Formats: sequence, C-alpha cells, structure tokens
Amino acid sequence: MNDDVSLRRLAEVLNGASPDAVHSAVIDHLEATLVGSVVDILLVDYPQRSLHSVSWPNVVEINGTPAGRAYLENSLVVLENQTWVPLDAHGACLGVLSVVGPELDTEATQHLIDCATIIVRAMITAERVTDTYRRARRKDRMTLAAELQWTLLPGRGLASPAFALAGQLEPAMSIRGDTYDWSVDDGNLTVLACNGMGEGTNASLLSSLCVAALRNARRSGLPFEEQLGLANDSVWAQYGGKLYSEAIVLSINSRTGAAQVIDAGSPRLYRLRDGKCRRVELESQLPLGMFEGTRYGPQLLNLRSGDRLVLVSDGALATPQQPDKLNDTALTATIVRTAGLTPTATVRALIEDVWTAAGEDDLTDDAVAVCLDWHQ
Repeated sequence: MNDDVSLRRLAEVLNGASPDAVHSAVIDHLEATLVGSVVDILLVDYPQRSLHSVSWPNVVEINGTPAGRAYLENSLVVLENQTWVPLDAHGACLGVLSVVGPELDTEATQHLIDCATIIVRAMITAERVTDTYRRARRKDRMTLAAELQWTLLPGRGLASPAFALAGQLEPAMSIRGDTYDWSVDDGNLTVLACNGMGEGTNASLLSSLCVAALRNARRSGLPFEEQLGLANDSVWAQYGGKLYSEAIVLSINSRTGAAQVIDAGSPRLYRLRDGKCRRVELESQLPLGMFEGTRYGPQLLNLRSGDRLVLVSDGALATPQQPDKLNDTALTATIVRTAGLTPTATVRALIEDVWTAAGEDDLTDDAVAVCLDWHQ
C-alpha cells in the first residue's frame, strides 16, 4: 500500500469512527500498517507538565524526556526502537504519537508525520462532542471556574507562513479571570490577553463575557477600535462599573506586519528584536467596562521579520503588594534566554519562572503568557 492510499484509508477510518474512539481507530490502523509496532497517543495536560496516554494509565513527564522534547520542539524524535511524532496542525500541538517497534526507515517515518496532521484534525473535531480527550489530559478534578476558563481558550497554538504563536494559562487555586484569545481572518491576526476582576466563577464569567463580546464585534465586521467599544459597553451593561476587565489587544496585518494596539489595562507587551528585549510603551486607556461609553484609539506598531512579541497578564508580574512574582528584569531576561525556543516552549518557560518566583506557595493570581513569532 503506497503512502497516498494509506493516508486516504486512515482518513476514511477516522471519518467512520465514533468521536470517543478516534484514538482506538488510529492505534488499530497504524499497528496493522507498521507490523510489530506498538502505538500510543499521549496528550499534553493542561499545565503542560506531562503527557498522558489516552489508552491506559501512563504519564510521561515533559521535562527531560524524548517525548517531551518532541512536543516542545515540535519535531520528530527517534531513539533506538522508539519514535515520537508531534501531533500538530496549524500550530496547535495536542501531544505526541508514540511508536515502539522495529526500526523505521525514512519513508515510514515521513508517513507517520503525514498521518499526524490527519490525526490531529480528527481529534480536534471529535473533542467538540466528546469528553474523552479532555478527561485524559487531567489527573485531578477541575473547579467549575477553571472549567469555564479553560473552555474559553482558543487553543494552545496557531501558525501560518507569516507567524507562529502559543499561549499558556496557569490558573491560581482560585481563578482570577486571566485569559487569552486569538483569531486569523482575511489576512488579519487578532491577539488578546486580558485580566478580569474578581475571583472564582465570578471572574470566569466576567472574562467569558469580555471575550465573547470581542468575538461578536470582530465577527460582525466592526473596525478594530469599535470592537473594544462594544466590549466595554457589554461589560458595563452587565456590571455597571463595579467589575471590569483589563486587556491588551493587537490587530496585525499578516501581509505587511502593520499592527494596531490598544492597551486597556495591566497586561504588558514586550518585543524581542535583534537579541534585545524591551517593554513596548503604550498609552494606557481605560479598562473594559469601567465607564459607560468609553471609546478607544489604537496605536501603531510595525513588525519586522524575526520579531518576537510576548504578552503577559498581571498575574505574572511583581507589584509592591505582591513582590513574589517576576519583575521586568527577570521577565526580559527569560525572553532573551528563550529566544531560540519555539513559542510553545517559551510560554512554558515563562510560566515555570512564575512558579519559581512564588517559591513553595500556591499562586495568588492567574498568569497568562502569549508568544508571537513574526516571519514576514
């Protein structure tokens, strides 16, 4: 069976599989194709610390393992009789495909890489209607607030010829409303990091309203600055200024690199260019929902090929009231140190630094990090 026929057969098998049995269909198909091999699917957990088998109780740590390296570097890893293939499509890496058995030749290895894209697309589609894969990624029960917060996220990564980006949310024990969002439409990339007020379910509901309002305005075709105006009015209508959401939003033309930025609160933007990292100083505007009728004016930012942008929420940043977090010096040092890593590995490193700064204490606030590499 040649590669094209095998790939078509895999697609047919997955199209006919029950959503909660996509992983079983993948394993059965590949083990029949790669005679003598044992195949497994390992999905990354929510904090990006370990990879979890969907088929049986098996957890592989990301740090210091070949499987973890395949995930973080988004690249094939081969060691003796085992191969790990990242399960990635359009920059969204779900985990890795593990194959143990007879040594694979170049053709068989390339076939696995081609299969991975089909597998990811099938699993992303299946995940909309089954809890099987979300359940596999968690070892502890989530709070309702955390469930709301994680469900809100657009994914872990996104990539195109013009850019590659990744995001990571590290929830505090009691959710504080930090989140991120992105979308690419008609050659325009929108990226958001926001921090809602409150705690627990109330904070998650506020963030959900804010993100939904921005999505609604964007999908309705409103100009960039009017999107934030609508979100402001939506939050105000619900909370009357008692609760609001601080946010930073970018709208980037993926053909030219011309960006509009609106800074509506505490999240910060950093740019790494030519090996030097600096905070992008922006005009601070009012948070979303603080006052009725607030209107926003974007600032311009031009990106160059090779630029890296990093957005972080206030949960990662030190203040006089909470000094056990990252200050500007530590944050910029980490951004420079991780310049050669993928966006996925970079946001993970930033979140690990937040934990290191907190010491042995639980986080007192959520922390969001988003990393965008610009290629155009």
